[in-house]
Amino acid sequence: MKKCQLDRNKIISIFGEGSESIVYSYKEGENKYVALKLFKDEFVTPSKKEPIPYEVFQNKERKLMLLSNSDLIDETSKPINLYYEGDKFVGYSLYIDRLRDFSYYYSSSKKTKIELLKQLRDIVVKLNNNGIYIGDFNTENFGIRDDGSIKLRDIDNYSVGGLDFDRPTNLVKEYKKRCSDIKNIDVYSFNYFSLGYILAYEPYALNKYIEEHGLPRRLNTEENKLLLQDLENIDDNFEPRFFIDSTKKRIIF
Repeated sequence: MKKCQLDRNKIISIFGEGSESIVYSYKEGENKYVALKLFKDEFVTPSKKEPIPYEVFQNKERKLMLLSNSDLIDETSKPINLYYEGDKFVGYSLYIDRLRDFSYYYSSSKKTKIELLKQLRDIVVKLNNNGIYIGDFNTENFGIRDDGSIKLRDIDNYSVGGLDFDRPTNLVKEYKKRCSDIKNIDVYSFNYFSLGYILAYEPYALNKYIEEHGLPRRLNTEENKLLLQDLENIDDNFEPRFFIDSTKKRIIF
């Protein structure tokens, strides 16, 4: 991985845009095109604009340098090069993959969803065991390749080597209120993500659904109710358990 000066004349087109970045097609070399993720100076949502302190970008830069040397991250999920304008870190380049996000599979069979979640669970466990935490579980942050394998997205927002999440989700904030140890933060978030995904509900709507309807019949087991109760009352004593269970031959769902 190299540190490169950004040449805006080499930007070809926009791939997509998020609240804190824009992803472009970029000509990085002779006949070499990459995805270039450039960060905005403001975090932009439909309701507000919020300046992003430069310390956030410096934090991302340090994390990306650590992740680029980690064999825990798939090579095509890692940054290729870091980009600067003068001394200011502004973004990084990535391999271009044909991807679908998880939401594409909302209408798929339960079996297909379970297989994706099991694959993601194994990634979560591997990263967590090595001090890397994802934090932001939503359908757009995990790309699915044509062969069905998962590509991690937005790795610059992970917690890595003690460097914290740049913009934690509501679930991460809730976890931090109740727990001092980060070790189960992804178990907590992933469990809610898994349950919402199986029910085809976005995580923010999940609690309302359960309050109004309870657990669906196919999930309404004593084991699932106990796990949901544990999540609602989570503290530092929580032992890692998954709706997509890694400790049993059967699947809780």
